[in-house]
Amino acid sequence: MLNDDFRIYNLLNKPMFPVTPIENKWEKPSWGMVKINFDTTVPNKKMSFGMIVRDLDGFVSGGGIIEIDTQVEWAEIKAFKESILCDINRKFGDVIFETDN
Repeated sequence: MLNDDFRIYNLLNKPMFPVTPIENKWEKPSWGMVKINFDTTVPNKKMSFGMIVRDLDGFVSGGGIIEIDTQVEWAEIKAFKESILCDINRKFGDVIFETDN
């Protein structure tokens, strides 16, 4: 396939348009709050979702992963829903939800 040819070319040659790395740094939540970071990936309609809960000091107070069958369009929404349910079940209080998308 043509797509495979491009992948091989990109592995063997310097890219025509170099990728500029972007540094994503975790930012602390405000005092008295926790931050729930979540992200998804959807290869072959099988969603993988990860979540981590941290406080002001970066202390991890929760987290989890889940795999379910879903469409790409619904993946982030389902991940957000699971993050909200985590907050409801654990009663964290004031929460900031964050994803990279």
